[in-house]
Amino acid sequence: TKVRAFEIGHRPEGCVADDELAFFYLGVEEKSIRKYGAEPNAGEQYVRIDSTKSHGHVRRQVEGLAIYYSQTGTGYLIASSQGNNAFVIYRREGNNDYVATFNIVAGNGIDEVTHTDGIDVASNNFGKDYPLGFFVAQDDTNDAANQNFKIVPWHVIQSAFLAQLHSQSGHARVANN
Repeated sequence: TKVRAFEIGHRPEGCVADDELAFFYLGVEEKSIRKYGAEPNAGEQYVRIDSTKSHGHVRRQVEGLAIYYSQTGTGYLIASSQGNNAFVIYRREGNNDYVATFNIVAGNGIDEVTHTDGIDVASNNFGKDYPLGFFVAQDDTNDAANQNFKIVPWHVIQSAFLAQLHSQSGHARVANN
């Protein structure tokens, strides 16, 4: 049953709902990341989280979106930034402040992630290799021909962006495991 419809004026690409905080995030491919109320009666008003313009952190095109739920009720909104083969992390709570940007680079015989579309993240403990969960990115270009998916332990990403926050270097690089 359809409970809500609204016009966005541009091509939507990725979306994700925050079930706990009742927000719906929409990636508008050439423009921005938007935050809407998730409830059926929330209306069409939105807050722009980030923009593809020069002052923004995402580059054309905004593609997949995912939410990392932490055990403390906080977490992260993650966006796939296709224009620079990167992933942008924002705080899940409050005003969705920018946290960090990272790339998945080549390592251990596995190529880097390029021209990504879809992403997802899981925050459960999946054993010793994935104690804080994992991040999955669709990789459009693969050395072995067909596109594929890259899986990176979340603790590796978290370590990289925490180091970035302390150094203010502007970009974290995460190697494939």
